[in-house]
Amino acid sequence: MGAGMSELIHEVDGVRYRVLVECPEYLLGDVLSNEGRSYIDGIIRSCSALKDFVAQRYLQIYNESWIDEDHRELNEPEFKEKLSLEDISIYEKPGCALVYFGDGDMFGGHCIEVHVEGAEPKNAMLAG
Repeated sequence: MGAGMSELIHEVDGVRYRVLVECPEYLLGDVLSNEGRSYIDGIIRSCSALKDFVAQRYLQIYNESWIDEDHRELNEPEFKEKLSLEDISIYEKPGCALVYFGDGDMFGGHCIEVHVEGAEPKNAMLAG
């Protein structure tokens, strides 16, 4: 974890999420500021759109390259169902984040990292 990074647990609708925050505007001491809470809540609530973004980039790759006797071909809803929001990292600059999804064992246990600016996903890549 970076020198200015704070690790927090943030709860939305009864679900707890691990959040790493570097942005000073999003912190009040060791808790989230209202602005930070609002930004993170927005990311969590846009999870479906982020999964759509990941599916657009990785469903075909999965179906063409990763299926085998243990992994069958998936349609888009099945693919998105396997994705699970794991962590959110907020950069030093407000409005920039990395959102990490567990891959549901589709890609050998790699996580899928989505770069978000504001509320818009900009890039997705396999990591880990």
